[in-house]
Amino acid sequence: MTAPRKANDTLSAEAVAHYLSAHPDYFQHHPNLLEALVIPHPDTGGTASLMQRQVMVLREQQRQLQRKLNLITDAADANERLLEKVQQLLLQLFRCRSRRELLPRIPRAVGEVFEVKAVALRLLTDTPQSPHEIAPNTAGIEAVLPLLEQQQPHCGYLSREQRALLFPNDIETLRWGVIIPLCGDDQDQPCLGLLAVGSDDPERFHPEMGTHYMRYLGTLLAGLLQRFRR
Repeated sequence: MTAPRKANDTLSAEAVAHYLSAHPDYFQHHPNLLEALVIPHPDTGGTASLMQRQVMVLREQQRQLQRKLNLITDAADANERLLEKVQQLLLQLFRCRSRRELLPRIPRAVGEVFEVKAVALRLLTDTPQSPHEIAPNTAGIEAVLPLLEQQQPHCGYLSREQRALLFPNDIETLRWGVIIPLCGDDQDQPCLGLLAVGSDDPERFHPEMGTHYMRYLGTLLAGLLQRFRR
């Protein structure tokens, strides 16, 4: 049996908090204590009643929820605009009737729809017949092999080796960008190549950007390219 607590015994702050959490109706049975509580005001340094403090806490929670809602709304709007751009791109590319017509059209259409200037298409083939095709043993291919093997887009800083392979004429300026492997739905099949977008603005493409739509675009373009295999 627990011995009765003496009048001069002290409770820890954790014990008081635990008790109040376990008995949320405590102040309903002891309303006089509400008037005796002294709570520092977070802004003025004065004191505030428990009810005032609760109102402040609720207002802050409301502000935080509003900020989260705004972020979700902004993300939804951005995704909707991005989806519209992907649809515009596909509508342009589906008009192509041959691989010879499609290959140069992909980087041009991506540049027009997404409003970017530097776009590179690199397809892997044993018999390159276009500036957009490269052999699997091309110098510098090691810089992008991990992305092709993992079938995972890269967003952010581009290594010098990656820039040399993708943007050989702008190695010193296009230091940031996106590299999208062009892979079909079957992950056991090798990727056809990759699409890259370069920028001289470090804020345009950064690692925190989501890659869901990038992978989606890569899958769609891979499917389109497979229609025109030699």
